[in-house]
Amino acid sequence: MGGILDRYLFRQAALRLAAFTVIILVILTLENASRLAADVDRSNAPFRLLARLSLALVPEHLSAALPVALLLAIALSVRAMALRGEWQILPAAGMGRNRALLGLIALAIVVSGLVLADRFEWLPAGDRALDATYLDLRTGKYGLPLPIGESIALDDKTTLFVSGSDGTGQLTGVVIQRDDRTFFAARARVFDEVDKVALILSRGVGVIRFANGAAERFRFDTLRIAGQPPVIGTVVNNFRHRLDRLSADGLVRLAKTGDPASANAALMALMMRLDSALFCLLLPWMGAILGTPASRRHTAVGIGLGILLVVAHLKSAAFVEDAFAAHALVAEVVHALCWLAMIRSLVLAETRHGEGFVETAFSRVARALVPDEGARQRGRVWFARHRAGRNAAW
Repeated sequence: MGGILDRYLFRQAALRLAAFTVIILVILTLENASRLAADVDRSNAPFRLLARLSLALVPEHLSAALPVALLLAIALSVRAMALRGEWQILPAAGMGRNRALLGLIALAIVVSGLVLADRFEWLPAGDRALDATYLDLRTGKYGLPLPIGESIALDDKTTLFVSGSDGTGQLTGVVIQRDDRTFFAARARVFDEVDKVALILSRGVGVIRFANGAAERFRFDTLRIAGQPPVIGTVVNNFRHRLDRLSADGLVRLAKTGDPASANAALMALMMRLDSALFCLLLPWMGAILGTPASRRHTAVGIGLGILLVVAHLKSAAFVEDAFAAHALVAEVVHALCWLAMIRSLVLAETRHGEGFVETAFSRVARALVPDEGARQRGRVWFARHRAGRNAAW
């Protein structure tokens, strides 16, 4: 019976895992689509770039989606069996909780491997691909991302304003301010160069302002001005930014050969990436306990609490990585033990209060805060008698 149960739970949870992972990935991709579209809408290949950026973000979305999807898959699989009365039969048949979860633990091991591969290899590669795409945008490979109707700085001394475009690749209504000189041109053409862009202004007017307040006006047939537009969508290239782009081999080398601060940060990054995979091994117990409904109650409060706990783990891991890099091993051990103690407390609470204790506790709190129909009816009767007595007094 055990083997049949293991295969059944593994198959049911795996199907739910795949479905929830796809749903979460689609939601996260759509959520970022508007921001990414704003970054590429002035390029000459917006749809191709949008697809390229979205694919580069898939590993980052996957790192958040896998633990949430695993929790939902386990919780809903156990919940479905409990609502059919099958989950309650297992203890009566002499099967303990850990043995019943064996199929789900096997699925958690598979997901842990995926998380390890994602955090150590796929996610850094995706971040590097994201940087490469934005570098292509910055250097003008897909056209100059000039905002129409806005002032932008080409460098410290040069400001550009473009009022429009004629649809043939030429800009119209161009104004350039450089130091004490201002240039006006009805038309200008853009050329991409290495690490910068060049604007060729045609048949324009220039004005030079002198220190004494005088000004001199002149005309020109063509004028070339080069500069670099602001980088769109890129992240500050700080140490954390570079650390996130390192795969497992790069982090190990930095931990061995870097200066003390860099070595500690690399070791902490290794520990927390490993921590994210180890956390998935705790989810079978969390999902089974929080997914089991209480008797005669069918709310999803426990599952909602489980999602909050997964998000809390992501936040706590980020906090530990930022705040305790100088004590990487100790911080990781303490962090892991805290979450292990939390799972242990859930097991003890279920043993003491019974299955579905979270839903039971929530129902009690809800009844205390929201009066039932009988209490409301007694309140209406009291108010009616109070009003009748006051009218009789008048």
